[in-house]
Amino acid sequence: MKYRFGVLVVIAVIVAVGGVAGFGIYSERVAPFRTVVVRVDDDREVRMRYFVKRMAASRTQSMQMLNTLMREEIILKTAPHPPYDIRLGDDDVEAFARSVAQAGGETMTDAEYQEWIRQQLNNSGFSEAEFLDLMRRNLTAQRLSEYLGERVERVAEQVLLQVILIPDARRAQTVAGRLNEGESFSDLAREFNPAALQDSEGEWGWFPRAGLPPGMDYLAFDQLAVGEHGGPVPLPQPGGEPVFAMVRVVDRVAAREVSDLALEAMKMRALDSWFAEERPLHEVSFHGFNNGYDAETDAWVQWQIQRQRRQ
Repeated sequence: MKYRFGVLVVIAVIVAVGGVAGFGIYSERVAPFRTVVVRVDDDREVRMRYFVKRMAASRTQSMQMLNTLMREEIILKTAPHPPYDIRLGDDDVEAFARSVAQAGGETMTDAEYQEWIRQQLNNSGFSEAEFLDLMRRNLTAQRLSEYLGERVERVAEQVLLQVILIPDARRAQTVAGRLNEGESFSDLAREFNPAALQDSEGEWGWFPRAGLPPGMDYLAFDQLAVGEHGGPVPLPQPGGEPVFAMVRVVDRVAAREVSDLALEAMKMRALDSWFAEERPLHEVSFHGFNNGYDAETDAWVQWQIQRQRRQ
């Protein structure tokens, strides 16, 4: 009897220790990945496991990725409803993924496409479902951008601009100082502009508000009168340091047909403009292991990314 009781005690201790160990494993290896990092309203959320994979695949900053995911969730929530009615089937997503795989090349066989998918999964760490979900996100945004681009205004208030484009902030301040001392905008445009803008004395053309980069639109339409100049305005460049622009409003009209150049710029910015209006209509929150997405959470995320890259 004593022997049987002793065995039961040992078993109970083993079970208890195993339970504690199991809880520790769950707390360390499972629970953190189930943490919600982005929530949009009460019906859309992104969890940590997917967030870490997207971070590792994109090599971007944490807050930038949080904002990207927030934007994607708002688009996914809004796009299927009127007036957009953008609904994608699995065939649409596969056709889009195949177009990405082909990248403008020759049509792929099914075997070649499946091999491409396998390589993407190996490189990214995504499951196939997660990878196709990313394709769905990209295609939904593309369809919404096309919908909005087709509906941009062809006639709008516009300004005729002169610009001086300067590659670094210090030189931009030098140019601004010389303008403020009374030097001619046209003369400085010939001196500092790239060759393509020197002969035109920096004349850039007619632009509506929606056809100008962020910052320049507010300056040209809300701050400067005809004949006035302002800046420098930083203009972000893909994959590089910003270029700085001095801007002068040469003329202004209440209504004018939009040029092809400005129209293309408006189409490219249509989704950003739409999102700026749509974002305040949604309740968005970022989360981590404590209250919000804090330094402790980000340190854990960076550690997980490094672990994935070593594997």
